Amino acid sequence: MVITAVLVFIIGGYWAFKSFYIAPKEIEAQKEMYIAQYYFEKDSFALALNGDGQYLGFSEIAADYGLTKSGNLSSYYAGLCNFAFRELRRSNIRFRRFFY
Repeated sequence: MVITAVLVFIIGGYWAFKSFYIAPKEIEAQKEMYIAQYYFEKDSFALALNGDGQYLGFSEIAADYGLTKSGNLSSYYAGLCNFAFRELRRSNIRFRRFFY
């Protein structure tokens, strides 16, 4: 009986965390990524990585929304931007965060 209650509590807590915390953060991260992706497509890697003052760049999105899929993808984009600047150590760190 106690084991069942603990199991229900753990599963319910995980579901609530995913539904009420991660899902809204995912939507916010997608909205933030829009401008950074635009800059990335235009080869403005500095703006894509660091933002333009009004919108966040990939590095900040990855830090703020790291638990979301979009935050994870931002780590990859940030790694590509660092690679474009020949910052290989930072690029490697970003890619490791994306893949692991």
